[in-house]
Formats: sequence, structure tokens, C-alpha cells
Amino acid sequence: MLVKSGEGMKEYCVIQNGVGEILKVNKFGPDETANRCKLVAELCLEPGQCTGFHAHKDNIELFYMLEGELACIDDGEEFILKPGDCTSTANGAKHQIINRSDKMAKVLAVVIN
Repeated sequence: MLVKSGEGMKEYCVIQNGVGEILKVNKFGPDETANRCKLVAELCLEPGQCTGFHAHKDNIELFYMLEGELACIDDGEEFILKPGDCTSTANGAKHQIINRSDKMAKVLAVVIN
């Protein structure tokens, strides 16, 4: 199944009680991944937007940075994600992504069951 650039189910949502309505472009879900992924989505964060600080139970989350820069707090450690960077958040580890820059940032988020 091919989902082309710019395609996918678009929705604006506050993620895990974060700040701002983030554009989420859903690419694949459980039905398309044989229940192996809960989420495969492109997140577009405007300056000042962030997800809430949260943890996942019984799954992990991967972030692959596509465009711009995001601060990522993962299990107490903070670092900057730049295009091409990838991070994995372990089951139960609290994490958050924050756009502290003055430009929009895009990241691919994958939640694996």
C-alpha cells in the first residue's frame, strides 16, 4: 500500500494534553500493519507547540525527524532532533517533543505494539 507525500487522514489535535492543535497526518494504523503498529503518522508542530509529557504502556514510540528541529525529552534526558535523526522511547519511559524554534517542524511518529 502506497501513501504518497501529502496524503493521509489529516486531523488537528492536542496530543497528550500538550500545547496547540498539532497537524497529524495518519499514514497507517493497526489495520494496515497487521496490528503491529498503533500509529504511523507525520506530526507537524508549529513554533511553541508540543506534545504533553507522557508514557506508553506495552509499546514503544519511534520518532524520525523530517524537517526543522524539535527538542525531545526522553526518560529525563533532553536532546535536539534534526532532519535524519531517529530516537526510540522505551515502554513506560516518559517523553515529550517540543518545537522551541521559529519554524514549523515535521516528524514521523511510529508507535509499535
